[in-house]
Amino acid sequence: MIINSNPTKENQSLTARQRQVVALVGQGSTNKEIANELKISEGTVKQHIFAIFRLLNVSSRAKLAIASQRLAPASKAKPKKTISNGVEDSVGYSWRLIVAVAITIPEDAMTDAVMVIQRKSYLEQLRFTIEEMVFALDASSMILPDGGLLIWFGHPTSHIDDVDRATLLAQAIRSRLEIDQALDLHIGIGISTQAEIVPSQMQVLSSASAFQGALSLAKKSSQLTLSLANALTEHLCSASVPWLELRPAKISKEKLVASKAIGEEKYSSDTETVKSNENIYAIGTRASAPSRLSQWGDLSFLKEVLQAVSNGVSQWVCVESWPPSLANSLVDAIAINATQAGFCPITVHIPSAKRRDQILSSLLTQVEMTATQYDLSSNKPDSTLDRLLSSIWKISTHAPVVLKVLGIHSLQALKSALGDRGIDRLVGLRVLVVVTNLRDVQKTQTHIRILGPRPDNAIFTRIHTMEEPHLDLVPEGVLVDMQAMVDDLSSAAKQLIFAAAQSPEQAFNELLPSINLPRPVLQGALQELLALGLILPRDDHYFDFRDGLTASAIAQLNKQVSIV
Repeated sequence: MIINSNPTKENQSLTARQRQVVALVGQGSTNKEIANELKISEGTVKQHIFAIFRLLNVSSRAKLAIASQRLAPASKAKPKKTISNGVEDSVGYSWRLIVAVAITIPEDAMTDAVMVIQRKSYLEQLRFTIEEMVFALDASSMILPDGGLLIWFGHPTSHIDDVDRATLLAQAIRSRLEIDQALDLHIGIGISTQAEIVPSQMQVLSSASAFQGALSLAKKSSQLTLSLANALTEHLCSASVPWLELRPAKISKEKLVASKAIGEEKYSSDTETVKSNENIYAIGTRASAPSRLSQWGDLSFLKEVLQAVSNGVSQWVCVESWPPSLANSLVDAIAINATQAGFCPITVHIPSAKRRDQILSSLLTQVEMTATQYDLSSNKPDSTLDRLLSSIWKISTHAPVVLKVLGIHSLQALKSALGDRGIDRLVGLRVLVVVTNLRDVQKTQTHIRILGPRPDNAIFTRIHTMEEPHLDLVPEGVLVDMQAMVDDLSSAAKQLIFAAAQSPEQAFNELLPSINLPRPVLQGALQELLALGLILPRDDHYFDFRDGLTASAIAQLNKQVSIV
């Protein structure tokens, strides 16, 4: 990551069978599952793994799983057509929100051999630490030719909170550098978020603009002690993250010319003055106050819950709002409210892994990333669950903890990971656990359910209904692409989709009688929208918008058309 490495050479040192084993370990398969997949004995699998440990110089299965990301070759399989409820979506589109994180290290002019060795050793250790963070957050990474690192969220695994995951990673790396007193290395960290619409069949990643933006910001960041991000990252990030807006500067005497190679820059002697077309934001430290206030208003009913936690009895609060973007905003508001009451905020994101040990390992790594100001080390050979609970306990001895757990169904995921023993051990800790349990009910809802100290034995739960605030979460780039797509629609298709955007809770079929057009024309409009991928069929033969973001974008475009 931070230093040069040659994954191609490492890959060539493995046999074809060993590469298959590495790939399956990276997918979380057990020895028995690998044996069944490759039609070999479990003992042979163990021999392969032992040999792989020696060849790749790794000492655990977790480290091998991390290494598998670096060694995995690009897929050469032909892209398959997307199937939605039995219907081929061969012409449709897919949303992608790619969040790129670039890490750069300027060249060093050290001449002392001892200092050069120490620097190299530190960067190797930092590289492995970052690899663990990337793996825990469901991100992907690649090493750049100059020794830098490029990390991205959103492909092939995407999450609604990918921007927050990237910001957490940047904050954790910066905190690590401050603790290690390594700021003099001038390591730059840049985040660039770009929205794009791509054909549904496209399986490869092609977000060069996000990568170039992140690398450019990282190079600017190397002169500062703060990580930098573009405006879309700041806009989509949760309200609890502190930001500092940097006004766009004018560049005179030299005009920046981006080359085709990612991250490579050269300057011409042109003296034309150039002004940046986008503001740059610096990510504040965790100790800083949030730069944006929550839009959810009064949460005074949480005062009793916070008092119970401060007195030493844990509490679980579950957000049951829909859509997911609304739920994440409400979870964030609860965490901000607790933080203002003196709680220590800890944010974790549920990984896509299904195995309990992988989920626990990811959560432990994220807790350690967030709470860098505390010594969470342990000399005891405890299990991952014991280490996770011990870390939370250590933090809670300094201040009550608000544990913000993000994910569509984070309540069930956390309960399964902790088990009854883990939940029982949390009862006596000063911890407020904020989770989600989201169900797509085809209509907006905003509920907070207070479950008490044990989520499974909540006999008397209290439900609070919140007033929905306006959340503008549609990126400008998506609106531009959507506008071009809508402009090419027939007049009947435009009329139908704008009518549906005004009543997103209704299926498209239910709107047909209210539109004064011949039935064959309306059927053709439905087919046009379906072929383009703007709508998808349901199991009951009705049609709905492809997703909430599509409905929001169409509704916003409809307002602009009405104003004009």
